[in-house]
Amino acid sequence: MKIVLPGILQPITINSNSLSTVVIENPDLLYNILLDLKTQVFGGSGQSVLSQENVPVSFSKYAEVLDGFAPFELNRKSLLTKVMGALEHKCQDTDNYMRGNQLLGEIETYMEDLSFDLPCVLSYQKLNWNSLIKAAGLYIESETTLLAEQIIEYMDLVSNLENEKLFILVNLRSFVDDKSLELFASTCMQHGFHVLMIDSVAKDLLTLERRLTIDYDLCEF
Repeated sequence: MKIVLPGILQPITINSNSLSTVVIENPDLLYNILLDLKTQVFGGSGQSVLSQENVPVSFSKYAEVLDGFAPFELNRKSLLTKVMGALEHKCQDTDNYMRGNQLLGEIETYMEDLSFDLPCVLSYQKLNWNSLIKAAGLYIESETTLLAEQIIEYMDLVSNLENEKLFILVNLRSFVDDKSLELFASTCMQHGFHVLMIDSVAKDLLTLERRLTIDYDLCEF
């Protein structure tokens, strides 16, 4: 993947062999870039360009901006929707189909028993697999309390349930120490995740990091 950001001359290549980072020390530039990225992720237009194999692709489908880390929200609506979709698909398997119909029948019988004394006849128009899955109140349980590992969990779920994306992490180094980030970078490379870290302050260079810095005067190095 490649990304071109407004106000930055050099295009940024993101691959699975290194951790791409951009340090933007100029606050106005940082604000304008993040505003542009988030606008496009939510379906609007902007100046940033994301490409895959040199073909421009949609930010709303192929990118996410993660900038809320305290706490980090694993149960995002888009991801839960994909989880429910996967469960609904599994309902079509032969064994699950038979079990599902049996369960729905038992629920309908239970509802009829409850309403037996009511002076009306009830029907159950939304009693189906979809409504049953939604009524369960699905919640993804994290297997760790460590922020870096929670982000890995999230990226892994998105990559498996949605599609390959560019994960743009904003000021993550303010929340995770260097030792944990070294492991984080290594794990990202092992999984083949596409990650771009955007920071406002330069810190020690990580082992797998490939950094572009834009200083306060907009010089690039």
